Amino acid sequence: DAEDAEAVAQAIAENRPLLTDLHLGPDGRTPHLGAVAPLYAAGERGGAPVGAVILQARADQFLYPLIQSWPVPSRTAETLLVRREGNDVLFLNNLRHRPGWALSLRIPLSETDVPAVQAVLGKEGLFQGKDYRGEEVIAYIKAVPDSPWFLVAKVDVDEAFAEWRFRAWALAGLTVGFILIVAAGAGLLAQGNEVRHQRALAQAEAALRQVEAGYRTTLLSVGDAIIVTDASGHVTLMNPVAEALTGWSRAEAAGEPLGKIFPILSEETRQPVEDPVDRVLREGLVVGLGNHTLLIARDGREIPIADSAAPIRDETGVMSGVVLVFRDQTAERRHLRRLNALNALGQALAKIGDMSAIFRAAYAYLPQIVDCPCYLISLYDEETRTLRAAYALSDGEPLDISSFPPLLIAEDLPLEGRKRALVTQQAVLMEEMPSAPGEGVHVVGREGNHRLARSALYVPMVVEGRTIGLLEVQSYREGAYTEEEAALLAPVANQIGLAIQNARLLESLRAERDALAEQQALLRTVLDNLPDPVFMKDAEGREVLSNRADCAANGWREEEILGKTARELFPGEVGERIYQEDMHVLRTGQPILNREERIVTRDGAVRWFLSSKVPFRDASGRIIGLVGIGHDVTALHEATEALLQSEEEKTLLLDNIRELFAYYDLDLRVRLANKAAADSVRQAPKDLVGRHCYEIWHGRTTPCENCPVLRAKETRRPEEGEVTTPDERVWRIRGYPVLGEEGEVVALVEFAEEITEKRRLEHERALLQAQLQQAQKMEAIGRLAGGVAHDFNN
Repeated sequence: DAEDAEAVAQAIAENRPLLTDLHLGPDGRTPHLGAVAPLYAAGERGGAPVGAVILQARADQFLYPLIQSWPVPSRTAETLLVRREGNDVLFLNNLRHRPGWALSLRIPLSETDVPAVQAVLGKEGLFQGKDYRGEEVIAYIKAVPDSPWFLVAKVDVDEAFAEWRFRAWALAGLTVGFILIVAAGAGLLAQGNEVRHQRALAQAEAALRQVEAGYRTTLLSVGDAIIVTDASGHVTLMNPVAEALTGWSRAEAAGEPLGKIFPILSEETRQPVEDPVDRVLREGLVVGLGNHTLLIARDGREIPIADSAAPIRDETGVMSGVVLVFRDQTAERRHLRRLNALNALGQALAKIGDMSAIFRAAYAYLPQIVDCPCYLISLYDEETRTLRAAYALSDGEPLDISSFPPLLIAEDLPLEGRKRALVTQQAVLMEEMPSAPGEGVHVVGREGNHRLARSALYVPMVVEGRTIGLLEVQSYREGAYTEEEAALLAPVANQIGLAIQNARLLESLRAERDALAEQQALLRTVLDNLPDPVFMKDAEGREVLSNRADCAANGWREEEILGKTARELFPGEVGERIYQEDMHVLRTGQPILNREERIVTRDGAVRWFLSSKVPFRDASGRIIGLVGIGHDVTALHEATEALLQSEEEKTLLLDNIRELFAYYDLDLRVRLANKAAADSVRQAPKDLVGRHCYEIWHGRTTPCENCPVLRAKETRRPEEGEVTTPDERVWRIRGYPVLGEEGEVVALVEFAEEITEKRRLEHERALLQAQLQQAQKMEAIGRLAGGVAHDFNN
């Protein structure tokens, strides 16, 4: 999509990894995050990237489930993830009360009574306002460090204060009832009528009993545990929840000191915690229990609890007792531990690229989420329809997976157990395990202590819509797993599956990298042992490779030239000329073959190379660089120059030769010409040097057909022939090869004599001869005719 493409371009431009923000994919429905990292050629970490790799993570599979979880049951509570976009606040996650609005719902920053708006404006901590529905809420706001995100945890005011309102109304009802009773008694006394006084007193007592009965019923019906003590700290009342948690019945606890019924200690220090009733009686204030408080039940159970104690006062304000309200936090703690384990597992899997390490990391955190004395990960092959065990542990000890036969998921198998999990991509609860082949007999436990698994949970690992395997957990207990645990393990299995896919990809990339490195090493060895210079340049003409011969020929080290163009490596016109030649090859795709080049090395030495450059293309045919190879012809060139210098003394002699004389290189470029050759085209001899012979005398761009000089180059012996130039002059050409020490052709020589007049005279002579022959024929015919006439007359 556009945001990922922009991130790729930025990562390549800035040469560093980047994270994309949370955004919708091309389908407009799937929210995801992306990590983009530039890729480099082997050994080129400091150079320009050759591409980029993108890792995308779907937020609805790993981020939203963590955000949407809530530590306690609630009908209105939710956590929001938001960020600022312009003058609006954008909601990033799915909303509990407006499903499907992730990355779509926006609220203007002008609505400052919305907690999400306050978050992006910089507020942190508690805030009361209205949420996106317009409902009054209590919210806690926190910025996510090192990100543009903000977390808003909120709950409706009605739900947040419902329990305290209930308690307040209960106490208010009790107080009102008491006041009514007192008022009724006072009225009876004022009347002075004993009978009516007694009757009113009885009615008041009945009303008081009714109020007390209602109060008792209310207290006994509350979902939290409640213990009421008198002013001395002795228990007067307990509700059934308190009885269940403490292990004391109401009758047994009545009159006992609270410290005996309600022993508590610190979960962290294991030291006794001050009796909250004593503190209330001493301070007369509402006090709360500290975090990590354990209640030691009568049977020795340790139960994490939380809540508070409050004084009970009579109508005069005198403290008459204490009410202690507390609740069991076991489920909350278990849920929190699971969330922490899920978070830790996700972070661990994100850092692991090794398959066995993934399996071990998964088992390190799974026992904190579900009961799993036996743990198995199996991988599914869609082509062969087989499920194979990849890793197994029983009671913490690895099992030999080679003893686990592959399971064929055949079409005729019933849609149950593992097959059901694979096909439906839904977790399957096995409350009773089979004890016969088919699904397999599940025997777990250490050697010598085998036990049968009584229940299991099969959770498919789904990656990009494909089931790649199963996460299996088994327990010795029947019915050990719930639908809630199945739902909790679904994202865990998907995370493990994604980590396995990534590990496979990394393994494949490592294998390709090793194979590529081996090929590069082989190629480098070959290149460095070639006697001729070989180099490679990128699409901008920068050096990316220079073999040992190339470095030695130019007097540099490879690390000094990498990333530099010819303009930077060679001074002045030489560098510019080479650079323009490189650009010509890169832009047109036309190779340059056997071009003689003059190079000045770093130490000032002049070297001559016969070089070729060809374009280098990728798989799509796009030109991404060029490859060049050179052959040092300095010795040959110097020998040729020496030959030319020695011939200067003969120039006068050559200039007095009536025939045309020219000395060529192997490309038919003139290196020396006499005056007769220059006069033939009305130019000076120096103006011919460096130009091709076929250009000078024939006005062509390619060599002449059946050229005697070219034939001499090919046959390595003198050749002769006639050539007619465009001005209709006729030349007799003699071509001679100049051979080196080893018999190779190093140059060419041409002698040419104009024979136009000679051929004209020969042609005229031939015409006259033909005319003479014709006249002689006519004379003979005349004589013959006369003789015939004479004979006829006779």
